[in-house]
Amino acid sequence: DLPYINIIYYRGMPCKVRTEAEIVKAEELQRRFSCGAVEKTYENGRLVVFVLQAVFAVVGIYFFCLFMRETSAGHKIYLLAGLFFCLLRIYRQRDIVCYVTEKGLVVRKQCHSLYEFFSEQIKGTEYLVFIPYKIIFSVSPEWADFELGQPEIGGIVIQAVRLRFLSKEAKQNILERIRHEQEREE
Repeated sequence: DLPYINIIYYRGMPCKVRTEAEIVKAEELQRRFSCGAVEKTYENGRLVVFVLQAVFAVVGIYFFCLFMRETSAGHKIYLLAGLFFCLLRIYRQRDIVCYVTEKGLVVRKQCHSLYEFFSEQIKGTEYLVFIPYKIIFSVSPEWADFELGQPEIGGIVIQAVRLRFLSKEAKQNILERIRHEQEREE
């Protein structure tokens, strides 16, 4: 049985084939942020995802080998937790880090506490932030944060985000969209 598939059209052109889960997620974002329709989604670059999955696979195999040799039940629990974490990270490498919407970007923000980090890793809680196109002043060269606000008003806010590992093409597409929307608003 194949999952329900829907083709989304944007300006008359087919954008992306989405599963039912992605459509539900897009509707949830629209309700949560009032950001308009989700037009495009971005994941980390393929090479980064592949390398990180390979690293976590090797570390997971190492934990499994140690688990099989260990005789103490107390130590086995720690090794099993390490193996579980590696499997979870392999699975979560393809999570979406940026949603391009009609009114702005919905991006994953950087975790600021250990609680946020473990909440995201274990429970799958997404710490997302909505950034309207009109308030984006600049993007850092390494794509680690956005500078938001108007310099003449006197307020620039730096929002830490997790967009470092996007592909160059994805970064270029996002920059073009930001420029296009800012020019249209002027």
